[in-house]
Amino acid sequence: MRYATDKTDICCHCETRFTLDCDEDGYTQLPTTKCANPNCPVVLCPCCPQFECDSCGQTFCMEHAIEEEQNYECTCQQIDVDVNDASWCFEHNPSIRPRPAKFCAACLEEAEASDWGGEEIDKLEPVSIGVPVPNIPEFADAGRIA
Repeated sequence: MRYATDKTDICCHCETRFTLDCDEDGYTQLPTTKCANPNCPVVLCPCCPQFECDSCGQTFCMEHAIEEEQNYECTCQQIDVDVNDASWCFEHNPSIRPRPAKFCAACLEEAEASDWGGEEIDKLEPVSIGVPVPNIPEFADAGRIA
C-alpha cells in the first residue's frame, strides 16, 4: 500500500477507494492483511474478496479457497398424497442450508489424511443427558401419545 498526504487511498488489489484520517505526521495508511499462503503476494484490504479458513482461522485471498462439497439427504415430510413439505429439507430448500465449509489447501489435506477426525470421534464415549421433569401432576402425562 502507498502512503499519501491527502485523505484518500486506493487498494492496489481490488481498487477500492478509501477516505482515511491522517495521523499526527499527516500520513494515511490503509489497514491491510497479507494472504496467509506463503507463496501468494496479495495484500488484502478490508474490501478485498477473502475468507477465513474454517480450520486454522488464517485469512486467505479467494484464490486459495477450497469449498468442501456437502451432500444432504432428503428429509421432506409427506403432508398429503402428492404434497411434500420441504421447509426443513436441506436438499430441496437451499435457503436454509448451512454455508459450505471453506478450507485452505494445507488444512484440507490434513483433514482428508485424518479421515476428517473420524478416528478421534470413534474414541469418544457416548454422552447421556438427563433432563429433570418436575413432579407436578399436570406434567404426569407429558410426552405420552394418546
